[in-house]
Amino acid sequence: MARGIVFSVDQQDTPNQEVELQLRSSLFAHTCTGYEIGWRVSPNRVAYMGITRWKGKLGDFTELVTRCGSEVWCV
Repeated sequence: MARGIVFSVDQQDTPNQEVELQLRSSLFAHTCTGYEIGWRVSPNRVAYMGITRWKGKLGDFTELVTRCGSEVWCV
C-alpha cells in the first residue's frame, strides 16, 4: 500500500503535469529498480494513472497497470 497527498490548482494539459511516487527504489547511473506510481490529473482523456516495475537497465521496465481518461479523475 502506498499513500501520497498532493495539492494542485488549475491543472493544465500543457505542459504535462504529473506526480510520481517511487517505492522500494534504487537509482544509480544507468540503473533503476523498484516501483513507480505515476498519475496525471486532467479533466479530459489525457488523465492517466500507472504502476511500473523498473528492473534495472535503462529502459527495462514492465507496466503493471495503466488506466486512462475519466476513470482516473478524482476529486
